Amino acid sequence: MTTDEWPIAPWRQTRKRPARSARAALSRETIVAKALEIIDAEGVDAVSMRRVATELGTGPASLYAYVSGKDELLSATYELALTEVENPDPDQPWQDMLRQFAWGMYQLLRRHRDLAKLSFADIPTGQRALDGVEAMLAAMIGQGVSPQDATWLFDRLALYIGADALEGHLLRERFNAYDAEAAEQAGTEWVAQIREYFQKLPADRYPAITANLDVMMLGDSEQRFGFGVDLLIAGVEARNSDSVKSAGPARKRTQRPKRQ
Repeated sequence: MTTDEWPIAPWRQTRKRPARSARAALSRETIVAKALEIIDAEGVDAVSMRRVATELGTGPASLYAYVSGKDELLSATYELALTEVENPDPDQPWQDMLRQFAWGMYQLLRRHRDLAKLSFADIPTGQRALDGVEAMLAAMIGQGVSPQDATWLFDRLALYIGADALEGHLLRERFNAYDAEAAEQAGTEWVAQIREYFQKLPADRYPAITANLDVMMLGDSEQRFGFGVDLLIAGVEARNSDSVKSAGPARKRTQRPKRQ
Protein backbone atom coordinates (compact mmCIF):
# COMPACT_ATOMS: atom_id res chain seq x y z
CA MET A 1 0.00 0.00 0.00
CA THR A 2 1.44 3.38 -0.98
CA THR A 3 1.19 6.55 1.09
CA ASP A 4 -1.51 7.84 -1.27
CA GLU A 5 -3.59 4.72 -0.62
CA TRP A 6 -3.23 4.85 3.18
CA PRO A 7 -6.67 5.18 4.83
CA ILE A 8 -7.49 8.55 6.38
CA ALA A 9 -8.95 8.36 9.87
CA PRO A 10 -12.49 9.83 9.72
CA TRP A 11 -11.79 12.23 12.57
CA ARG A 12 -8.80 13.65 10.68
CA GLN A 13 -10.27 14.43 7.28
CA THR A 14 -8.58 17.38 5.64
CA ARG A 15 -10.20 19.93 3.42
CA LYS A 16 -9.87 19.78 -0.33
CA ARG A 17 -6.60 21.34 -1.36
CA PRO A 18 -6.81 24.53 -3.37
CA ALA A 19 -4.92 25.05 -6.59
CA ARG A 20 -1.24 25.79 -6.00
CA SER A 21 -0.46 29.45 -5.52
CA ALA A 22 2.71 31.44 -5.25
CA ARG A 23 3.37 29.76 -1.91
CA ALA A 24 4.48 26.56 -3.60
CA ALA A 25 6.95 25.79 -0.80
CA LEU A 26 4.12 25.17 1.67
CA SER A 27 3.45 21.46 2.21
CA ARG A 28 2.30 19.08 4.90
CA GLU A 29 5.93 18.11 5.49
CA THR A 30 7.11 21.69 6.06
CA ILE A 31 4.15 22.42 8.35
CA VAL A 32 4.79 19.36 10.51
CA ALA A 33 8.54 19.97 10.63
CA LYS A 34 7.92 23.54 11.80
CA ALA A 35 5.61 22.29 14.56
CA LEU A 36 8.37 19.98 15.80
CA GLU A 37 10.82 22.90 15.81
CA ILE A 38 8.42 24.89 17.99
CA ILE A 39 8.05 21.98 20.40
CA ASP A 40 11.82 21.67 20.72
CA ALA A 41 12.15 25.39 21.43
CA GLU A 42 9.11 26.09 23.60
CA GLY A 43 7.10 22.93 24.19
CA VAL A 44 3.89 21.33 22.98
CA ASP A 45 1.63 24.03 24.41
CA ALA A 46 3.29 26.63 22.17
CA VAL A 47 2.04 24.92 19.01
CA SER A 48 -1.06 26.36 17.35
CA MET A 49 -2.22 26.68 13.78
CA ARG A 50 -1.71 30.43 13.97
CA ARG A 51 1.79 30.11 15.43
CA VAL A 52 2.93 27.61 12.80
CA ALA A 53 1.43 29.74 10.03
CA THR A 54 3.21 32.83 11.32
CA GLU A 55 6.52 30.99 11.44
CA LEU A 56 6.00 29.92 7.82
CA GLY A 57 5.00 33.39 6.68
CA THR A 58 1.43 32.56 5.76
CA GLY A 59 -2.07 32.69 7.22
CA PRO A 60 -3.70 29.93 9.35
CA ALA A 61 -6.33 29.24 6.68
CA SER A 62 -3.67 27.97 4.27
CA LEU A 63 -2.64 25.25 6.72
CA TYR A 64 -6.09 23.66 6.68
CA ALA A 65 -5.45 22.46 3.16
CA TYR A 66 -2.91 20.03 4.65
CA VAL A 67 -4.10 19.28 8.21
CA SER A 68 -7.60 19.46 9.63
CA GLY A 69 -6.56 21.27 12.79
CA LYS A 70 -4.22 21.30 15.76
CA ASP A 71 -5.01 17.74 16.84
CA GLU A 72 -4.04 16.28 13.49
CA LEU A 73 -0.99 18.53 13.32
CA LEU A 74 0.27 17.30 16.69
CA SER A 75 -0.39 13.67 15.75
CA ALA A 76 1.58 14.14 12.54
CA THR A 77 4.38 15.83 14.48
CA TYR A 78 4.64 12.86 16.82
CA GLU A 79 4.68 10.54 13.83
CA LEU A 80 7.53 12.57 12.31
CA ALA A 81 9.55 12.29 15.52
CA LEU A 82 9.09 8.51 15.47
CA THR A 83 11.17 8.33 12.29
CA GLU A 84 14.20 9.03 14.49
CA VAL A 85 13.76 5.69 16.28
CA GLU A 86 15.28 2.63 14.65
CA ASN A 87 12.88 -0.30 14.53
CA PRO A 88 14.21 -3.17 16.69
CA ASP A 89 15.52 -6.32 15.06
CA PRO A 90 12.58 -8.78 15.20
CA ASP A 91 14.94 -11.77 14.92
CA GLN A 92 16.35 -11.29 18.43
CA PRO A 93 14.65 -12.60 21.59
CA TRP A 94 11.48 -10.64 22.28
CA GLN A 95 12.83 -9.37 25.61
CA ASP A 96 15.87 -7.81 23.94
CA MET A 97 13.71 -6.41 21.16
CA LEU A 98 11.46 -4.63 23.67
CA ARG A 99 14.44 -3.26 25.58
CA GLN A 100 15.83 -1.85 22.34
CA PHE A 101 12.46 -0.27 21.58
CA ALA A 102 12.12 1.13 25.11
CA TRP A 103 15.56 2.76 25.11
CA GLY A 104 15.03 4.19 21.63
CA MET A 105 11.70 5.77 22.60
CA TYR A 106 13.06 6.99 25.94
CA GLN A 107 15.96 8.79 24.25
CA LEU A 108 13.66 10.22 21.58
CA LEU A 109 11.21 11.70 24.09
CA ARG A 110 14.00 13.16 26.21
CA ARG A 111 15.53 14.85 23.15
CA HIS A 112 12.35 16.68 22.24
CA ARG A 113 11.44 18.76 25.29
CA ASP A 114 7.89 17.74 26.38
CA LEU A 115 7.00 15.74 23.26
CA ALA A 116 6.09 12.93 25.67
CA LYS A 117 2.79 14.73 26.32
CA LEU A 118 1.66 13.60 22.88
CA SER A 119 2.05 9.94 23.82
CA PHE A 120 -0.88 10.14 26.25
CA ALA A 121 -4.66 10.04 25.67
CA ASP A 122 -4.20 8.89 22.09
CA ILE A 123 -3.75 5.68 20.14
CA PRO A 124 -1.12 5.96 17.39
CA THR A 125 -2.70 5.43 13.96
CA GLY A 126 0.11 6.62 11.70
CA GLN A 127 1.86 4.27 9.30
CA ARG A 128 5.26 4.57 11.00
CA ALA A 129 3.85 3.75 14.44
CA LEU A 130 1.70 0.88 13.19
CA ASP A 131 4.56 -0.67 11.21
CA GLY A 132 6.66 -0.81 14.38
CA VAL A 133 3.85 -2.18 16.52
CA GLU A 134 3.01 -4.83 13.93
CA ALA A 135 6.61 -6.06 13.69
CA MET A 136 7.09 -6.26 17.46
CA LEU A 137 3.76 -7.91 18.20
CA ALA A 138 4.32 -10.49 15.45
CA ALA A 139 7.76 -11.28 16.88
CA MET A 140 6.50 -11.60 20.45
CA ILE A 141 3.55 -13.82 19.54
CA GLY A 142 5.73 -15.86 17.20
CA GLN A 143 8.17 -16.48 20.06
CA GLY A 144 5.52 -17.84 22.40
CA VAL A 145 4.05 -14.82 24.19
CA SER A 146 0.25 -14.96 24.35
CA PRO A 147 -1.52 -12.40 22.15
CA GLN A 148 -3.13 -10.70 25.16
CA ASP A 149 0.11 -10.46 27.11
CA ALA A 150 1.97 -9.19 24.04
CA THR A 151 -0.54 -6.46 23.23
CA TRP A 152 -1.12 -5.40 26.83
CA LEU A 153 2.59 -5.33 27.64
CA PHE A 154 3.19 -3.06 24.66
CA ASP A 155 0.43 -0.75 25.90
CA ARG A 156 1.76 -0.61 29.48
CA LEU A 157 5.35 -0.21 28.30
CA ALA A 158 4.41 2.78 26.11
CA LEU A 159 2.70 4.45 29.09
CA TYR A 160 5.73 3.83 31.31
CA ILE A 161 8.16 5.27 28.77
CA GLY A 162 6.06 8.38 28.23
CA ALA A 163 5.54 8.97 31.96
CA ASP A 164 9.24 8.60 32.77
CA ALA A 165 10.26 10.95 29.96
CA LEU A 166 7.62 13.51 30.90
CA GLU A 167 8.69 13.52 34.54
CA GLY A 168 12.23 14.22 33.38
CA HIS A 169 10.96 17.23 31.44
CA LEU A 170 8.92 18.48 34.43
CA LEU A 171 11.99 18.25 36.65
CA ARG A 172 14.05 20.22 34.13
CA GLU A 173 11.30 22.84 34.11
CA ARG A 174 11.28 22.89 37.89
CA PHE A 175 15.05 23.36 37.99
CA ASN A 176 14.99 25.75 34.99
CA ALA A 177 17.77 23.62 33.53
CA TYR A 178 17.38 22.31 29.99
CA ASP A 179 20.88 21.33 28.94
CA ALA A 180 22.04 17.92 30.16
CA GLU A 181 24.87 19.15 32.39
CA ALA A 182 22.78 21.77 34.20
CA ALA A 183 19.88 19.35 34.66
CA GLU A 184 22.14 16.68 36.10
CA GLN A 185 23.74 19.13 38.52
CA ALA A 186 20.37 20.48 39.65
CA GLY A 187 19.00 16.97 40.08
CA THR A 188 21.98 15.88 42.14
CA GLU A 189 21.62 18.85 44.46
CA TRP A 190 17.88 18.27 44.86
CA VAL A 191 18.31 14.58 45.72
CA ALA A 192 21.01 15.50 48.25
CA GLN A 193 18.57 17.87 49.94
CA ILE A 194 15.87 15.18 50.07
CA ARG A 195 18.36 12.71 51.54
CA GLU A 196 19.40 15.20 54.21
CA TYR A 197 15.76 15.75 55.12
CA PHE A 198 15.02 12.01 55.30
CA GLN A 199 18.03 11.52 57.56
CA LYS A 200 16.40 13.81 60.10
CA LEU A 201 13.12 11.89 60.19
CA PRO A 202 12.29 10.15 63.50
CA ALA A 203 13.63 6.61 63.11
CA ASP A 204 11.03 5.13 65.46
CA ARG A 205 8.23 6.35 63.19
CA TYR A 206 9.95 5.73 59.83
CA PRO A 207 12.35 2.82 60.47
CA ALA A 208 12.16 1.37 56.94
CA ILE A 209 12.94 4.73 55.30
CA THR A 210 15.74 5.81 57.62
CA ALA A 211 17.42 2.39 57.64
CA ASN A 212 17.48 2.07 53.85
CA LEU A 213 18.44 5.53 52.63
CA ASP A 214 21.62 4.28 50.96
CA VAL A 215 19.82 1.96 48.55
CA MET A 216 16.80 4.27 48.25
CA MET A 217 18.96 7.06 46.84
CA LEU A 218 21.11 4.90 44.56
CA GLY A 219 20.91 5.06 40.77
CA ASP A 220 20.48 7.76 38.17
CA SER A 221 17.41 8.29 35.97
CA GLU A 222 18.64 5.89 33.28
CA GLN A 223 19.39 3.10 35.73
CA ARG A 224 15.95 3.43 37.27
CA PHE A 225 14.30 3.54 33.84
CA GLY A 226 16.07 0.31 32.88
CA PHE A 227 14.95 -1.27 36.17
CA GLY A 228 11.32 -0.49 35.35
CA VAL A 229 11.58 -1.92 31.84
CA ASP A 230 13.15 -5.10 33.24
CA LEU A 231 10.32 -5.46 35.76
CA LEU A 232 7.62 -5.23 33.09
CA ILE A 233 9.37 -7.73 30.86
CA ALA A 234 10.08 -10.13 33.75
CA GLY A 235 6.41 -10.15 34.67
CA VAL A 236 5.35 -11.21 31.18
CA GLU A 237 8.25 -13.69 31.05
CA ALA A 238 6.94 -15.35 34.21
CA ARG A 239 3.43 -15.57 32.70
CA ASN A 240 4.79 -17.08 29.46
CA SER A 241 7.33 -19.62 30.68
CA ASP A 242 7.42 -21.44 27.32
CA SER A 243 8.37 -18.32 25.34
CA VAL A 244 11.83 -17.77 23.87
CA LYS A 245 14.45 -16.92 26.51
CA SER A 246 17.03 -14.14 26.40
CA ALA A 247 20.40 -13.74 28.07
CA GLY A 248 18.68 -11.59 30.69
CA PRO A 249 18.49 -7.92 31.72
CA ALA A 250 21.98 -7.79 33.21
CA ARG A 251 23.58 -8.23 29.77
CA LYS A 252 21.31 -5.64 28.24
CA ARG A 253 22.06 -3.06 30.91
CA THR A 254 25.75 -3.23 30.08
CA GLN A 255 24.80 -2.51 26.45
CA ARG A 256 22.55 0.44 27.23
CA PRO A 257 22.63 2.97 24.37
CA LYS A 258 24.67 6.07 25.04
CA ARG A 259 22.72 9.24 25.83
CA GLN A 260 22.15 11.30 22.70
